[in-house]
Amino acid sequence: MRKIGFIIFLIFINFKIFSINQGTNFWVSFPRNFDGIGDKILMMTSDFDVSVTITTSAGSNNYQITAGGILRVTLPSYIEAIGDDSITNTGIHIVSSAPITLYGLNKTTETTDGFLALPYEALGDKYVILTAQGRLGSGSIYGSQFTALATEDNTILTVIPSVSTGTRIAW
Repeated sequence: MRKIGFIIFLIFINFKIFSINQGTNFWVSFPRNFDGIGDKILMMTSDFDVSVTITTSAGSNNYQITAGGILRVTLPSYIEAIGDDSITNTGIHIVSSAPITLYGLNKTTETTDGFLALPYEALGDKYVILTAQGRLGSGSIYGSQFTALATEDNTILTVIPSVSTGTRIAW
């Protein structure tokens, strides 16, 4: 009897691990990618027939996904978050009628960034950002970046850098 209970427990744990990226409520943002000109693409898939609403600062658009299909939506370039230590209105809210898996792609000449979005329910309030200095083909060094997106009004964000960067002093 102990073996059966243990097997059921493992199946439950594996289900939670593999389903954490599926949801019906997502908030995402696209940080600047090199020249800011490239394509900002959202890709969604689902095991169900799904209605999806994508809301940006410019308004909302509705889409349909057929079970097992992939929806690809190219967003306008102005949706990219640009600026240092700035607040922008470039968040994207995606709501669906059934669970979806959501991917993002920020594609431009010579560089492409991608992400797997986590649903609202999987978000937390403490994060570690791993970064590294990069080098262009010319040998010049460029810094790292990150974008934080608030899902609620009056959100307070505290950034504690481990090394000094710009006007931010390491703690």
